[in-house]
Amino acid sequence: MLRIDQKIIASFVDNNDKILDVGCDKGELLNHLRNEKNAITRGIEISMAGVNCCVKNGHSVVQGDANFDLVNYPTKSFDKVLLSKTLQATDKPHEILQQITRIGKKAIVGFSNFGHYKVIAFFSF
Repeated sequence: MLRIDQKIIASFVDNNDKILDVGCDKGELLNHLRNEKNAITRGIEISMAGVNCCVKNGHSVVQGDANFDLVNYPTKSFDKVLLSKTLQATDKPHEILQQITRIGKKAIVGFSNFGHYKVIAFFSF
């Protein structure tokens, strides 16, 4: 089952798009895009457990660190590059954004709003 942010991201993906998901975790979004949008999916994930889960589900995912490994992807080689809940974990977010906009014809970025009142209230106790 997809999180609400993943559902929103999926709504921006067209049928048959070639997708790179940076920080794809266990591949829930990749599964959805492949099954519902007939997307050609690829991923990069830092966690070996996440990579193993993705590969087990038939996805082409490599273990890598977005901080260093995005430079190895060719320019405009994907229709869309997804970066969801990953940007805040990078060392140089500006460089990551430059790389994903170079790699993809379009980039979709999602991130947590740590300033939202519900988050602040939760951590205030």
